Amino acid sequence: MSKKIAYLFFSLALVMGAFFGIAFSEEKIAPAFAFGGEVVTITANDKTQVYGEDFVALDYTISGETLSQSEIEELDITLVKEEGGDVGEYVITVVCNASDTYDIQRINGIYTIIPAVFDTRDLFFENKTYTYDGTVKSLALEGFMPSEIDVSYVSNNQSQAGQYLVSAVFACNSGNYTIEGGTAYATLIIEKAIIDISGIVFEDKTFIYDGEPKNLAVTGDIPETVSVRYQGNLAQTVGRYRVTAILDYNKNNYKLFNGDYEMEKNNLYAEIIINKAKSVINVEENLYKRRYDGTPFVIPYTLTGEEKRNAVFIINNQLGSNRFIDVGNYFVRITTIGTANYLPAEEVMVEINVLSPVISMQNEGFNITLISQEGFKYGADVVVTKNENALIDTEENAFRKLAGVYTVSLLYEGEILAVPEGTTIVITPPNGRNLRLYYNENGLGKPIEYTYNGQNEIVFQPESLGMFVIYADDYQLYWIIGLIICIAAMLALTVIIVIYRSKTYKISFVTNIIGYELKPIIGSAGIEIDIPDASFGSLIFDGWHLEDTLNSKLISLKNMPDKNIVLYAKWAFRPIGKYRKFTDLDLF
Repeated sequence: MSKKIAYLFFSLALVMGAFFGIAFSEEKIAPAFAFGGEVVTITANDKTQVYGEDFVALDYTISGETLSQSEIEELDITLVKEEGGDVGEYVITVVCNASDTYDIQRINGIYTIIPAVFDTRDLFFENKTYTYDGTVKSLALEGFMPSEIDVSYVSNNQSQAGQYLVSAVFACNSGNYTIEGGTAYATLIIEKAIIDISGIVFEDKTFIYDGEPKNLAVTGDIPETVSVRYQGNLAQTVGRYRVTAILDYNKNNYKLFNGDYEMEKNNLYAEIIINKAKSVINVEENLYKRRYDGTPFVIPYTLTGEEKRNAVFIINNQLGSNRFIDVGNYFVRITTIGTANYLPAEEVMVEINVLSPVISMQNEGFNITLISQEGFKYGADVVVTKNENALIDTEENAFRKLAGVYTVSLLYEGEILAVPEGTTIVITPPNGRNLRLYYNENGLGKPIEYTYNGQNEIVFQPESLGMFVIYADDYQLYWIIGLIICIAAMLALTVIIVIYRSKTYKISFVTNIIGYELKPIIGSAGIEIDIPDASFGSLIFDGWHLEDTLNSKLISLKNMPDKNIVLYAKWAFRPIGKYRKFTDLDLF
């Protein structure tokens, strides 16, 4: 009866399976219908395992007839799981021995492996901070993570300074895990590296103007990560110039520090200072003497620094130029006005003496020299002309032989020039002739006062301008008579001195007095003159020149008329000065 019922249920199951589309596995439902004994059903129990956990032990259930333990052992029941460890369903097959007593029915079981849960929150994914060094920086998860879990990073592996949000995205490559917790996040920070520029030196510098361009440069310890460029780093003229040194660096990855503080800007500043140069004036000499010749004289000088056109000549305290022609003494201060780039030069003193011109001419046997303090017209000539028809005062010249009358003129291109005021005239007569000078041709005009300078030269300064006349006396024919007279006079003088010594006057002259006038003199008295300096010029009696012995300090004059005697002494070609008068004579 029981077999019939079982068969009925089995047939019903097949019909329902066909109707509903359900297929029954032969392994799942073992067709062990034996119609020779009681039915014993051995069912493998279904099992569920979480992937990755320990294997779940298999077991079975026996239903139907109750079997003894020995009967069960005789069946040698074994459960076999289908191979596989990944998530999925696996058949548990019941394997046992056949029984002669029972109709053994075997029902397989299902071994289900379900996905394990992987919680990303169990991992460590932390923020990290690095300092830029040019290498790649990254973050990494820490903790256990199954091999079936793949992770990919977003915004990881950075080399530039900055702050990066790194994402860790998870995925299971086998289906054995269910991921919970989602994407993990952490922050990767790469801080800028520090460039310390405290070793860089950028300082002001002072120059003296020399016309060359000037610039500055940083010195010291310049980091390799820094390059320098400049603004305003060129100056050539006097002034103050601000120079900017710009420190170029990778601002994305570096920051500038000067010692302990961070620089807001990457600029350093210094000044080029160019001070004025000092011009230097050099002259070859500080005293120049030259004789006037009508051509300009220019002081030779060099000017270091400024151009020569900037030189200033202050002549006798008045602004002038470097050009000197006329006779005179010039005290010249040379300096410069100074420019934007040069200080005024230190003054240089120069003295220039333009001496009066000398016109010297030898004509008709006369050497005549004109020396002027004011200057002659350059190219003028001294002309001496003998006057053959000149009127002669015979009474005046009764005891003299007149050698000739000569006219002296200063001519320029055929015209008589006025002799400049202050002109000194020196005349050397030929053959030792004695001269008389007048301002006209007939000897009746105003005599010219003159003096002998001890070198047989007549020196005088004319009072009026124009030409003058020379009357030349000639004693050469009477030198024998003169010598006899002199010898007789000396003998007579000796006798007179002895006899009339008490009637002889002695005059002692004071040194350095230029001229002396003696008066009155008794006609029969003699005079001895004690001369302090033997280099005096000449003795003049009433306008007549008296020969004397220049190398002797005693000169005796006897039997002179009762008229004035004047002694003219002259040194260094100077004009005659004041006279000293002696009204009382010492008798000895």
